[in-house]
Amino acid sequence: MRFIILSLLLLFMTQSAHAEYDGIFRILDERYVENVADLPPSNPAPDETLNPSLEWLDEYCNDDETSRNCPFGWLDIVGFTNMVRIGDAYYIQGDPADAAIIQYETHVLINGRYYLKGWEYDLQKEVSDGMLIARLRAKAILCQRSWDGYESCANETFELSDSEPAPRTYPSLSEPQVIVTQYNNSLYENIGIKILGGNYTKITFGYQDKQAVRTTETLHVENTSKGIVYGNMTMLDQWKIEGTGISRFYNEILMDGNLSKMDINEFDIRVYNPYTSRKANPENFTIQREEFAPHKIMSGLLIAVVGMVSTLTIGSLYLVNKMRSKWRINLF
Repeated sequence: MRFIILSLLLLFMTQSAHAEYDGIFRILDERYVENVADLPPSNPAPDETLNPSLEWLDEYCNDDETSRNCPFGWLDIVGFTNMVRIGDAYYIQGDPADAAIIQYETHVLINGRYYLKGWEYDLQKEVSDGMLIARLRAKAILCQRSWDGYESCANETFELSDSEPAPRTYPSLSEPQVIVTQYNNSLYENIGIKILGGNYTKITFGYQDKQAVRTTETLHVENTSKGIVYGNMTMLDQWKIEGTGISRFYNEILMDGNLSKMDINEFDIRVYNPYTSRKANPENFTIQREEFAPHKIMSGLLIAVVGMVSTLTIGSLYLVNKMRSKWRINLF
């Protein structure tokens, strides 16, 4: 009995260990990219149910009386290239018709007098009411030869179609708003740089040996049920700062120095989304100055304190004199 219990316990521990190792390997196998161009290639897997069954072929293509030719096939919109998923919605940049991944197969059952010389295809794609519609016109060129070697051909034409919801259009990359602030005080001088704007996934700043990179979102590599690779947008707020005299305070980049001794045209500020990047134009920077003067602040504070003390003193003397006058009246 003890041997059975010990064996079951060992088996449970082994299975738990395997489960933990599997979880670790799954974590290590995770992959993230910043741009859709870095997504790995897809392995499209069209819907297997599109292939006609033997029953279908026997019903629609088995015609012994006329011995007619029977073309058939399937067409499937398996997905789209360079897709980004945000929540439950898929996005691309560009025309969904151009990004569509479409696969198809065509076949023809022919009688003994003909042979298949080739195929001609005409694939049409259009987007209508949020749906991508694909239509394939396939032409089977069937030929036969007479006893004297003359070849005569006939065509068997048929159409296939499929439709899928078209991805939404990913927003274009807007011009960033850059605010450069010169902070002056009696202790030291530094510069603050704020980069404001729209749906940026990454912001970079560079000046001489100073670098600052802020990544706000990244793409988790995933697959659809049909094997199409896409990037699932994942929130991330990560900073990387290199160089001397550079730091950050919340979302503001701080750098030692004075703007009067720098050329802001050398500020390399870029914003990114999953499809492209854009450099900020220094001509559109907003330049402002803020002065922090401790002696002025202390002077103002001293004046306020003196004024408050004087007010309290005068008020106290007035109350005392008024009460003394009241007491004199009561005595007499």
